[in-house]
Amino acid sequence: MCPDLAEGFEEIYTVRDDYERFHQRNTAFGRAMRAGKRGYGDPEAKLKRLKDNIPGYGIVDSAFSGAALTAAQASHSGRGNQDSGFYSWSPLGVTHKPEGVPRWEGSPEEAGRIVAKAGKFYGAVGVGFTELDKRWVYSHNSDGRPIVFEDVDE
Repeated sequence: MCPDLAEGFEEIYTVRDDYERFHQRNTAFGRAMRAGKRGYGDPEAKLKRLKDNIPGYGIVDSAFSGAALTAAQASHSGRGNQDSGFYSWSPLGVTHKPEGVPRWEGSPEEAGRIVAKAGKFYGAVGVGFTELDKRWVYSHNSDGRPIVFEDVDE
């Protein structure tokens, strides 16, 4: 954890002991993914909203919504799915370590400084680190597959 966040972190961001993981379908963005439910994106419901001329659901609004969705899908964002899009554990671009070059190694503090520098270079206002609390991760992804943690060799 970043030294300046280490002290007082639990006081600022307390997570109650009874907090439990939950299914990704039980979020505002996952409501339409609930099994057997007709969602916001249902074509018949969308057509009805357009025909009924409901404010905020007109053709211009629909175009803005579609453009935003296209941008999200075109970016291969993965929309919160594990190991896909921006959440992929594989390189997203063409940068690979050249063969014959040793793997970078350094302390967690040095790695933290490098990640923070990269984040700020790409526009982040602040960058911080913490240990992963499994309760912060959905129990199931949007496709209904359980998200399982395993201990693996590094």
